[in-house]
Amino acid sequence: TFHGVTDAPAVDVYVNGQIKAVDNLDFRQFSQVNSIPAGNYELGIRVAGGDEDVVKFGLQLPEQILGSTGVVFASGFLTVDDEGMT
Repeated sequence: TFHGVTDAPAVDVYVNGQIKAVDNLDFRQFSQVNSIPAGNYELGIRVAGGDEDVVKFGLQLPEQILGSTGVVFASGFLTVDDEGMT
């Protein structure tokens, strides 16, 4: 997991709302490597130490990609500024 959201604080990443997979990840940091078995998951991103998801993503890992490596990469802006950017 890579944190590339310039205006977001440190984050935690939860899997299916229960398992904390990433703890206190700051902007420009990569997390440790996590092994995840095939299946369908929901990733929830929370402000570090928070108890509510800021955003959720679906993640489908079919059997065919077992043994592969991937990166969850968050980039952009969290808030809208006066110029209308997001």
